Amino acid sequence: IKTNNIEKYMEMTTLSEFLSIMNIKIHNEYQEHALKRLYKHGYIALGDFTLPNGKKADVFAYNESEIVIFDVKVSKEDLLSDQNWKKQLPYCHSFYFLVTPELRNAAEKIAIKNKCGLYVEEEKSMKLIITDTANKEIEHADKLRLAANRKLSQKHIYGY
Repeated sequence: IKTNNIEKYMEMTTLSEFLSIMNIKIHNEYQEHALKRLYKHGYIALGDFTLPNGKKADVFAYNESEIVIFDVKVSKEDLLSDQNWKKQLPYCHSFYFLVTPELRNAAEKIAIKNKCGLYVEEEKSMKLIITDTANKEIEHADKLRLAANRKLSQKHIYGY
Protein backbone atom coordinates (compact mmCIF):
# COMPACT_ATOMS: atom_id res chain seq x y z
CA ILE A 1 0.00 0.00 0.00
CA LYS A 2 2.85 2.35 0.88
CA THR A 3 4.49 2.07 -2.53
CA ASN A 4 1.24 2.27 -4.49
CA ASN A 5 -0.45 5.11 -2.66
CA ILE A 6 1.35 7.07 0.03
CA GLU A 7 -1.79 9.02 1.00
CA LYS A 8 -3.75 5.82 1.65
CA TYR A 9 -0.84 4.46 3.70
CA MET A 10 -0.73 7.61 5.83
CA GLU A 11 -4.50 7.44 6.39
CA MET A 12 -4.24 3.80 7.51
CA THR A 13 -1.32 4.58 9.83
CA THR A 14 -3.19 7.48 11.41
CA LEU A 15 -6.32 5.33 11.85
CA SER A 16 -4.30 2.49 13.42
CA GLU A 17 -2.69 4.86 15.92
CA PHE A 18 -6.09 6.37 16.74
CA LEU A 19 -7.62 2.93 17.37
CA SER A 20 -4.73 1.99 19.62
CA ILE A 21 -5.20 5.17 21.64
CA MET A 22 -8.95 4.52 21.81
CA ASN A 23 -8.34 0.96 23.06
CA ILE A 24 -6.03 2.26 25.78
CA LYS A 25 -8.66 4.81 26.82
CA ILE A 26 -11.41 2.17 26.94
CA HIS A 27 -9.13 -0.22 28.84
CA ASN A 28 -8.42 2.44 31.46
CA GLU A 29 -12.15 3.24 31.82
CA TYR A 30 -13.05 -0.43 32.29
CA GLN A 31 -10.21 -0.89 34.77
CA GLU A 32 -11.52 2.07 36.78
CA HIS A 33 -15.06 0.64 36.73
CA ALA A 34 -13.79 -2.69 38.09
CA LEU A 35 -11.77 -0.99 40.83
CA LYS A 36 -14.76 1.09 41.94
CA ARG A 37 -17.13 -1.90 41.88
CA LEU A 38 -14.80 -4.04 43.95
CA TYR A 39 -14.24 -1.22 46.44
CA LYS A 40 -18.01 -0.75 46.81
CA HIS A 41 -18.32 -4.47 47.55
CA GLY A 42 -15.83 -4.34 50.42
CA TYR A 43 -12.58 -5.20 48.65
CA ILE A 44 -9.26 -3.39 48.80
CA ALA A 45 -8.44 -2.93 45.13
CA LEU A 46 -5.57 -1.64 43.05
CA GLY A 47 -4.71 -1.54 39.38
CA ASP A 48 -1.63 -2.74 37.53
CA PHE A 49 -0.40 -4.88 40.40
CA THR A 50 2.76 -6.89 39.69
CA LEU A 51 2.46 -10.49 40.85
CA PRO A 52 5.37 -12.54 42.24
CA ASN A 53 5.95 -14.12 38.81
CA GLY A 54 6.38 -10.69 37.22
CA LYS A 55 3.02 -10.68 35.42
CA LYS A 56 0.85 -7.63 35.88
CA ALA A 57 -2.78 -7.94 36.95
CA ASP A 58 -5.03 -5.23 35.49
CA VAL A 59 -7.07 -5.31 38.71
CA PHE A 60 -6.04 -7.05 41.93
CA ALA A 61 -8.45 -7.01 44.86
CA TYR A 62 -8.85 -8.76 48.17
CA ASN A 63 -10.96 -8.95 51.28
CA GLU A 64 -10.74 -11.11 54.42
CA SER A 65 -11.35 -14.36 52.56
CA GLU A 66 -10.77 -13.89 48.83
CA ILE A 67 -8.30 -12.58 46.27
CA VAL A 68 -9.77 -11.60 42.90
CA ILE A 69 -8.04 -10.68 39.65
CA PHE A 70 -9.67 -9.00 36.65
CA ASP A 71 -8.12 -9.04 33.19
CA VAL A 72 -9.52 -6.29 30.95
CA LYS A 73 -9.80 -7.07 27.23
CA VAL A 74 -10.98 -4.46 24.73
CA SER A 75 -9.78 -5.94 21.44
CA LYS A 76 -10.44 -9.32 19.88
CA GLU A 77 -6.78 -9.72 18.96
CA ASP A 78 -5.72 -9.26 22.59
CA LEU A 79 -8.42 -11.62 23.87
CA LEU A 80 -7.56 -14.41 21.44
CA SER A 81 -3.77 -14.14 21.35
CA ASP A 82 -2.78 -13.20 24.91
CA GLN A 83 -2.19 -16.22 27.14
CA ASN A 84 -0.41 -14.36 29.97
CA TRP A 85 -3.63 -14.30 31.98
CA LYS A 86 -3.17 -18.01 32.68
CA LYS A 87 -0.02 -17.14 34.64
CA GLN A 88 -2.16 -15.02 36.99
CA LEU A 89 -4.44 -17.89 38.04
CA PRO A 90 -2.19 -19.26 40.83
CA TYR A 91 -2.43 -15.89 42.61
CA CYS A 92 -6.19 -15.58 43.01
CA HIS A 93 -9.21 -17.44 44.27
CA SER A 94 -11.37 -15.96 41.49
CA PHE A 95 -10.38 -14.74 38.04
CA TYR A 96 -12.61 -12.67 35.77
CA PHE A 97 -12.39 -11.24 32.30
CA LEU A 98 -13.97 -7.83 31.78
CA VAL A 99 -14.74 -7.28 28.11
CA THR A 100 -16.60 -5.06 25.68
CA PRO A 101 -20.06 -6.20 24.55
CA GLU A 102 -18.60 -7.07 21.13
CA LEU A 103 -16.23 -9.58 22.73
CA ARG A 104 -18.86 -11.34 24.83
CA ASN A 105 -19.29 -14.48 22.69
CA ALA A 106 -15.57 -15.11 22.21
CA ALA A 107 -14.86 -14.40 25.89
CA GLU A 108 -17.67 -16.74 27.03
CA LYS A 109 -16.03 -19.65 25.23
CA ILE A 110 -12.67 -18.94 26.85
CA ALA A 111 -14.16 -18.42 30.30
CA ILE A 112 -16.23 -21.61 30.20
CA LYS A 113 -13.34 -23.69 28.89
CA ASN A 114 -11.02 -22.43 31.66
CA LYS A 115 -13.60 -22.19 34.49
CA CYS A 116 -13.03 -18.44 34.76
CA GLY A 117 -15.56 -15.71 35.34
CA LEU A 118 -16.78 -13.09 32.90
CA TYR A 119 -18.16 -9.58 33.18
CA VAL A 120 -19.32 -7.49 30.24
CA GLU A 121 -19.30 -3.72 30.34
CA GLU A 122 -22.80 -2.32 29.79
CA GLU A 123 -23.53 1.40 29.82
CA LYS A 124 -20.96 2.42 32.44
CA SER A 125 -21.62 -0.65 34.59
CA MET A 126 -20.49 -4.25 34.67
CA LYS A 127 -22.83 -7.20 34.14
CA LEU A 128 -21.86 -10.60 35.56
CA ILE A 129 -22.21 -13.23 32.84
CA ILE A 130 -20.28 -16.20 34.26
CA THR A 131 -19.16 -16.80 37.84
CA ASP A 132 -15.68 -18.22 38.40
CA THR A 133 -16.22 -21.83 39.47
CA ALA A 134 -12.63 -23.04 39.78
CA ASN A 135 -12.50 -22.67 43.60
CA LYS A 136 -8.73 -22.40 43.57
CA GLU A 137 -6.53 -22.58 46.61
CA ILE A 138 -3.61 -20.20 46.57
CA GLU A 139 -0.35 -20.27 48.43
CA HIS A 140 1.03 -17.25 50.24
CA ALA A 141 -2.20 -15.23 50.20
CA ASP A 142 -0.96 -13.23 53.18
CA LYS A 143 2.22 -12.28 51.31
CA LEU A 144 0.15 -11.12 48.33
CA ARG A 145 -2.05 -8.99 50.58
CA LEU A 146 1.04 -7.49 52.24
CA ALA A 147 2.60 -6.69 48.86
CA ALA A 148 -0.63 -5.01 47.75
CA ASN A 149 -0.73 -2.99 50.98
CA ARG A 150 2.86 -1.89 50.44
CA LYS A 151 2.03 -0.81 46.87
CA LEU A 152 -0.91 1.22 48.13
CA SER A 153 1.30 2.80 50.80
CA GLN A 154 3.91 3.64 48.17
CA LYS A 155 1.27 5.36 46.04
CA HIS A 156 0.04 7.32 49.04
CA ILE A 157 3.51 8.33 50.24
CA TYR A 158 5.34 8.88 46.94
CA GLY A 159 2.50 9.35 44.47
CA TYR A 160 3.38 6.42 42.20
